[in-house]
Amino acid sequence: MANHKKDIHKIDNWLIRTGWLVVIGLLFTNGCTAAADDKGVMDLASSMTTFTFAIGAVVLLIAGYSIRRHENRVVAVWNILDHATEVSIAELERSTGFARPFIESALHTINRQPGSYYVFDPEADTIVDGRMRSRILVVKQCENCGANVNMQVSLDLPQAPTCGSCGSPVTTGDLNQIKLAQVRELRAAEEAKNNKTFSVLLFVVLLLVFWPAAVVYAVWASGAVESLFKQS
Repeated sequence: MANHKKDIHKIDNWLIRTGWLVVIGLLFTNGCTAAADDKGVMDLASSMTTFTFAIGAVVLLIAGYSIRRHENRVVAVWNILDHATEVSIAELERSTGFARPFIESALHTINRQPGSYYVFDPEADTIVDGRMRSRILVVKQCENCGANVNMQVSLDLPQAPTCGSCGSPVTTGDLNQIKLAQVRELRAAEEAKNNKTFSVLLFVVLLLVFWPAAVVYAVWASGAVESLFKQS
């Protein structure tokens, strides 16, 4: 689903923006200080303050870009699952270049997102969209011969069943497109109910009081650490 924005962790945006704001603030402050001081020399207290904020900015940027890199890898797996309601692990490995442990970890991360429910089938070694198991398409007539079939087609099937009269699929429509349309509908409903974000207020307070605590909270809220533990 190309129109679905996959911003999984969200906190990476805040970490990166805050880090660069601190960098810009330091450059501006030091520039003003140097302009006001004829000698251009800062006292020890100012130097220590600048050093502390500089270290904080570096930590924020490293944490933010690390989380974003992990997110981009997960999204690469999610994009494939989005456009194929059933895909094998081997195909995901070939398409992404990621190892099986990471793909399994990414699946846990994806399933924590609103509107996502993918199931690993160990027998077939495939990942399928679990929501399709409860979605039924009612077909009254065969689109090929017009025979009355009154058939209920489960959307978790790889293809439509055949007509008892002519042997053709009971529906000539693109079953995969029907599945994707159902997924869009389900995801929109889930997102409306589960619009969860991390606490921006808490992040800002921690950043002002003790910036290492803000970084720890941001990384924890992103779920990236939990994903790494599952991967290992």
